[in-house]
Amino acid sequence: MRRPQPAVSRHTNPTPNAAPVEAPQAGSIEAEIADLTATRAGLTEQLPPLERTKQAALLERRNLILGKADERVIAEANRVCREAESEWFAIDDAIKEADRRLADAIERRDAAAMEAERQAVAGRLERNASEVETAAASLAKAIESVSLAYTRLAIGITSQAAGQFDPTLGVASPMQVANVLLYGGLAHALPSLDLQAEMKPWSMYAHTAKVEGAEPVEAASAFAARIRDAAAKVRAHEIDHLLPATEDLQPIPRMNSEEETVYVTAPFFYHRATNDPIIVPVGEFSVPIRVAELAVEAGCASEVEPMGWGRLSGKDYLEGRGPKLVGMRVSPLGYDECHDLGFNLMEWRKAELEARLTGQPSDREAA
Repeated sequence: MRRPQPAVSRHTNPTPNAAPVEAPQAGSIEAEIADLTATRAGLTEQLPPLERTKQAALLERRNLILGKADERVIAEANRVCREAESEWFAIDDAIKEADRRLADAIERRDAAAMEAERQAVAGRLERNASEVETAAASLAKAIESVSLAYTRLAIGITSQAAGQFDPTLGVASPMQVANVLLYGGLAHALPSLDLQAEMKPWSMYAHTAKVEGAEPVEAASAFAARIRDAAAKVRAHEIDHLLPATEDLQPIPRMNSEEETVYVTAPFFYHRATNDPIIVPVGEFSVPIRVAELAVEAGCASEVEPMGWGRLSGKDYLEGRGPKLVGMRVSPLGYDECHDLGFNLMEWRKAELEARLTGQPSDREAA
């Protein structure tokens, strides 16, 4: 009787012209799967002849029993049947175990592949996070450049020139004109931004709508042409030289608005903007830092509570009310009773901006 041969792993190329398959690295899951697959194939090839041997032994024993053969002959037939069945069951059991191990290896391979994909996705996300930060840093620099250019534009437009931007619908302010050029330029450069803004706030028909893109240089050239036309008419005495103008209520653009609390010992006043004086009476007040510095220099205020402050300021009456913000002209004092700091907050902030744009030292830095 033929004994079952040990399984031999055979890697054959079924198609002569096919490219050779790269063998997996030893010890890897793919190598384990390849080895188990080859082993199972070898075992499966052994099973049919063993099945035939088993069936032949069973048939021989059956015939001997039916033919009433000698007991010793039947006993030998039983031994042959047991060996044939044992060999068949051994190979069949090995095939089942190979199937189990193969399924386990495939599951581990798939789990490893999924984990590798998970790590790859995480790696791509981490790289993308770094790319976003790098791109955002470039964007921040570009925005800073845009901010400085916008500031230079807003400062460079006078109120009288701004009034010529859209004279048929109203009198625009410098900041409003700068905003129109900025919004239009952004919409022109970034159509997908979908900007919504009130583009003509100087008009009684003003409303918020989608910003239409406009190339800044072309828009500025058209505006400059209207300014030159107005200048020619003023020179030719065709129109009055006192052109309509509107001042911005806020500095162009807003500067640092930090304030400082000081103890005012003598009333003073300063200008928040042209023709907008603010009186600061005796008391504890929060004022813009530059105003506080000038008031201290003029001897009108102190950064620390002076001696006799309760008598001077009526502190007993003001107890618990805390510092007061100065922003409304409610003092009963007249301007002739107050020290004039000779300071215009808006003009100072504009000068600070211009100094920063040109790289020149500001008043505070020069001091």
